[in-house]
Amino acid sequence: MTSCPDWFDDAAERKTPEFSNRVYSALVHARTNSMSSIPENADIMSWHKQIFMGIAPLEIYAGNYRQDTPKEPCLAVNVSVGNVPGASYTIVPTVMVNFFNDLGREMKSLELQWTEISAVEKLRRVSSLVAVAVGEFIRIHPFVNGNGRMSRTLWNVLLHRMGFPAEVSVINRPDPPYNNLMKQAMQGNYAPLVVYLFDTIATTPPKTNLPS
Repeated sequence: MTSCPDWFDDAAERKTPEFSNRVYSALVHARTNSMSSIPENADIMSWHKQIFMGIAPLEIYAGNYRQDTPKEPCLAVNVSVGNVPGASYTIVPTVMVNFFNDLGREMKSLELQWTEISAVEKLRRVSSLVAVAVGEFIRIHPFVNGNGRMSRTLWNVLLHRMGFPAEVSVINRPDPPYNNLMKQAMQGNYAPLVVYLFDTIATTPPKTNLPS
């Protein structure tokens, strides 16, 4: 019988300079790449590996989704936040492929329409797109751990590509109402996060042009 170490308490890792440097490096790299391409499935696994390799209690946890694979039985695990479960490990890889396919289509559609829609419509569409992406990622909870930090990295990267400042901490959980927003997202309710994001970026004039 395979013994798989738990990966729950990560408070200590967030306090080390090494961890902060890893997160910063991954975020800079992700933001830079986002200016030439929309984030894809392989990207978020790469960010996770860059941050958590050597920190996760089992090497395979870093950069790999929860999944049903005989070669790596320790990835065959379900997770939950409170009493709300994430997606079953049996479907996570398929769900994440669909997630990034949908995100790519939505972003390409918005970017094609960007110069034709009003500033208010841009704010509304970006808020909805990013909130749904972040909320859906949290609801899926694809990794054994580190899902909050990956969702906030994605949050930063998507807003950066769309020309908006991303004022959300990756390492530490942001101040309220963040926890409640994520609790709602775990239950499939992304509307509060849409409103929060709209209010956050509403003071920033949208860029005229976006990356090609």
